Amino acid sequence: MAVLIRTSDLPAKRRHDAWRSIVCDTLGPLDCRIAPGAPLRGEIVTGGLGSVTVGRIRTSTPHSVHRTPA
Repeated sequence: MAVLIRTSDLPAKRRHDAWRSIVCDTLGPLDCRIAPGAPLRGEIVTGGLGSVTVGRIRTSTPHSVHRTPA
């Protein structure tokens, strides 16, 4: 089953926090840094390929993602 998550589907007031949470839920514990007030546009698509989950993340928002000790 494929999953599509788009920032345009998220409430504008919660978009940044929700996106950070979604990225961490999808990829693991990460520190996702986005400038306050930056327009956030992106999408995540995941799906199963046998026992492996594959996905694609696309965004036009300047940001950085850093691994955490966890």
